[in-house]
Amino acid sequence: MIFSFANNRLEVRNGSELLWIEPHGAGLRVRATHEAAMPAAGTKTRLVIVNRDVPNMIAAVTKILGDAGVNIQSFKNESNGKIGYNLVDLACEIDDGLVKSIEAAGDVLKVRVIKY
Repeated sequence: MIFSFANNRLEVRNGSELLWIEPHGAGLRVRATHEAAMPAAGTKTRLVIVNRDVPNMIAAVTKILGDAGVNIQSFKNESNGKIGYNLVDLACEIDDGLVKSIEAAGDVLKVRVIKY
């Protein structure tokens, strides 16, 4: 992945995919030009999690999912040293409450849910 800052937004390039993470009102907006790499076989849900790059973020997310009994099929993490970008493939669908728990984890900036 290649990270760059341009026009007040973080650009994340992974092969042919380009994601923009930019300020939007009081929060952040994530936009993609192409779908990310194909999910693991049997994936029902992909979480795209953007967070500040601080210690314990991966552990915090995996603990929330594990405590809910959710099987993680694949977890990909990239960072530019300031912002972390995570693709988490899950074997099941998850409810809004679990998404809200992840969003409430300290230093999580944005969670996007993709259902397959």
